[in-house]
Amino acid sequence: MDLRGMLRGADSDALHKELQDVVRSEAFRQDACGTDRTARVYGQLRVACAALGPARELALYPRKLSAFLEWTAVAAPDAVPVFLLHYQLAVGTVLALGEGCAGLEEHLAELDDASAAGAFLVTELGHGGSAHDLETRAVHDAATGEFVVDTPATRAVKFVANLAHADTARTGVVAARLIAGGEDHGVFPFVMRLRERDGRPARGVTITPLPEKPFPPADCAAVSFDQVRIPGHSLLTGGTAGFRADGSFRSSITAPRERFRHTIGQLYHSRTSLAAAAMAMARAALVITLRYAAQRQVPGPGGGTVPMLAYRTVQRDLFTGLARVFAGSLLAERAKDTVAVPSLDREADELFVMVIKALLTETALQTVQVCRARCGAQGLFTVNRITEFLTACQGFVTSEGDNQVLRITAGRRLCADPRHGPGEVCPGPGGPDGPAFWSALMAERERRLVRSVPHHDTVDGFDAWNAQVLPAAALADARAQRLALDALVEGAERCTDPSDAEALTLLAELCALDHGDRHSGWYLREGLLTPAQAGRIEERTVEACDRLVPHVPALLDAFGIPDDLLAAPIAAADYTQAWRDVLHLASTSRP
Repeated sequence: MDLRGMLRGADSDALHKELQDVVRSEAFRQDACGTDRTARVYGQLRVACAALGPARELALYPRKLSAFLEWTAVAAPDAVPVFLLHYQLAVGTVLALGEGCAGLEEHLAELDDASAAGAFLVTELGHGGSAHDLETRAVHDAATGEFVVDTPATRAVKFVANLAHADTARTGVVAARLIAGGEDHGVFPFVMRLRERDGRPARGVTITPLPEKPFPPADCAAVSFDQVRIPGHSLLTGGTAGFRADGSFRSSITAPRERFRHTIGQLYHSRTSLAAAAMAMARAALVITLRYAAQRQVPGPGGGTVPMLAYRTVQRDLFTGLARVFAGSLLAERAKDTVAVPSLDREADELFVMVIKALLTETALQTVQVCRARCGAQGLFTVNRITEFLTACQGFVTSEGDNQVLRITAGRRLCADPRHGPGEVCPGPGGPDGPAFWSALMAERERRLVRSVPHHDTVDGFDAWNAQVLPAAALADARAQRLALDALVEGAERCTDPSDAEALTLLAELCALDHGDRHSGWYLREGLLTPAQAGRIEERTVEACDRLVPHVPALLDAFGIPDDLLAAPIAAADYTQAWRDVLHLASTSRP
């Protein structure tokens, strides 16, 4: 298999061409300063629905949807959160939990062509997204079969909902506490109209725009409900709950927290797409920066100049980022496969997505930040795209679940179930220090971190919980970093071209050495690494970078990003000429 094939998995080149053509359209082109970016994004959503067909069809094709979000991230990063909310969290939840209810067809029809944009309201001002504390209520009226949605206190106001833009009808999925027969049955999703077709808030719905938010810019609002009546079919349960003939409530899921997990099940899909989109932006930033660094002349010894990329400090930063992003992209492909064809172990699938979402979004943020810094002042101009990617990545690290919370949750699950543990290979000091050695070392780190997590039943209350937090988060990180390294090693083994195999092996070595550099103190303290091995990390990094230089063009080509979608002057073959064209400068060449 070639490198590009690894990064596209089961998706055909024709599919990617179709999706690229959508984001090439006029609606997705960068506009001049002062354009209403929010209005532009909702226009892009309508264009996407017109080009790709009904939203429900794309929502049911997760690999295609994820690939589309990746190309959207390259062409128009601002649009990714809105597209995720519409396709996966609004449409996806209605499809997954609506059971084909005829009463929901009107909502789905409007969402299909984005004449009503989708929203997903879970988090509250005083509680974030904590299932235990959410206070928005949906009280069942046994006489009419309706629900009455209400916000009982300021802390229960739905916070950071994408509803401030007043020119678009909105239909949303709202998480609310179901009250029936005077009893609290836990949190469930309800679909309801939030803005009418003329943009006015629906009766009983108050939408208050929030202050400007640059990461990324969006039409954020606080939303409250005052005795809003919605029909009985608005309750989305996926067949797990309902009301008996006598009006009493029934549910096949007895634990309230499990009901909440069922409610937000689509987050599993959206986390995958978010991680993949983050990797797409990091790939684009690397292409732009490495092309620029290869031609930007900087001072060298003896009064001459050399390309910026010739400096080992620049190589180390950008090549290590290239290694981490290539590994993350391979993990994203595996996650997309997991969503498209789930395994029999849903718990393991969810755990995998949790750990890689945290790793991939933060890898993207760190990589894009390094790219911006290495580009100097050029990296600050929006036309060179990197600041667009940077602001989007700032939002991604806390979207669809705060990474810290995901790490803690994933780490506790890794400790609780021995099936999720690594293998039993344990290297001793003094072994060969290539990628295979580091993979085994990282597996041993996982095992030791598992043993360091206190059992929650040894101490009562918060102290027991808090004692788990740091080692559990470290364990989740350790698992994610090992998976990233192993993805590169396995990729090298699958390569049909020896040069491609060598390139991925070098990326694996850089990925391993980067991990070793960050955690050498721990490995030394645990006796798993000798001082001599730790001392060679920098030297081996320099050697790997030197050997990687001739492979960089092929690795960037594997990303398959057309030049017109990058549209960055500094990514052009001659960036000074590109800037001249952008600024419409007259030629100053003289004989």
